[in-house]
Amino acid sequence: LMLFIGSATHGDVEVRKRVLAQCLGYRDPRICRYEEGFWEAAGQERLLLKLQAVFCLEPAGDTPFRKSVTDSIVLGCIPVFFNPATDFTSELLWEGLQNSTRIMVDRKEFMAGSIDLRERLAAIPAAEVARMQAVLRSIRRRWIYSMEYSVGDSFWYALRGLHRAAE
Repeated sequence: LMLFIGSATHGDVEVRKRVLAQCLGYRDPRICRYEEGFWEAAGQERLLLKLQAVFCLEPAGDTPFRKSVTDSIVLGCIPVFFNPATDFTSELLWEGLQNSTRIMVDRKEFMAGSIDLRERLAAIPAAEVARMQAVLRSIRRRWIYSMEYSVGDSFWYALRGLHRAAE
């Protein structure tokens, strides 16, 4: 159901610790799988995990946005955010599609113990999950930087956004 790759030693440490505690507390990797550490350690294996997971838990890293968010989007794993600032870090790429491509968990309620991630995510209807994954598939190209000029990649969206702002 859900996946968390990371650690509880940096970024929003309080949320990361609570995510980790809930994830490990389920005692079932089919409900929540936790992989400690950073991407470089076992990158390909971790990418495969994101392909298999439905939801990727994305607590803020050293900044509200973390590389893992891009990987989740490109691989079709619905990102789960705990910080609304994450929505504002890539507005040119989101283009208003945040609400249809990610889950936002209220940080205060989560930290107060009012939100169980398994209950919250399992309650989302399968049709809604499928719709969100379809939208992610339709926008994933804009989250990738091509080596050559390519209409529709991240660089193209950034230039288009700058052009629109200058008009």
